[in-house]
Amino acid sequence: MTRASLDKRPAEVAAMFDGVAARYDRTNTILSFGQDPRWRRFNAFRSGTPVPGGESMLEAQARAIAELHRLRCRHPDGKVVIVSHGDVIKAIIAYHAGIAIDLMHRLEITPASVSVIDVSDHGARILGIDTAREWPGR
Repeated sequence: MTRASLDKRPAEVAAMFDGVAARYDRTNTILSFGQDPRWRRFNAFRSGTPVPGGESMLEAQARAIAELHRLRCRHPDGKVVIVSHGDVIKAIIAYHAGIAIDLMHRLEITPASVSVIDVSDHGARILGIDTAREWPGR
């Protein structure tokens, strides 16, 4: 079978693609430095894909929002500082901004940055995202 020939029989074409498919997973693993394909699925569809051995971002978001609600009930007139991973902070901000979890990658949260959300009986106001500037009363 010659590679440049346009007169290949279907069986020859199938054999050529079967050969590619057999090497694809190995090549993909090498090119992605061994990254588990489930991580790629998680990064592409966070609302419906759990991390390997863990939970989906929707589950993590629900857990974080429930904890924030618990803390607000426990400290109704106080300020609460939350420290977490960037994706969890993005999920909290997305919840209060009405952003779908699959679009939260549009938010930028840098390490050690500050985001401020004022949650009251009347709703939530996002006062700052990914900033380190001083906030009144802090």
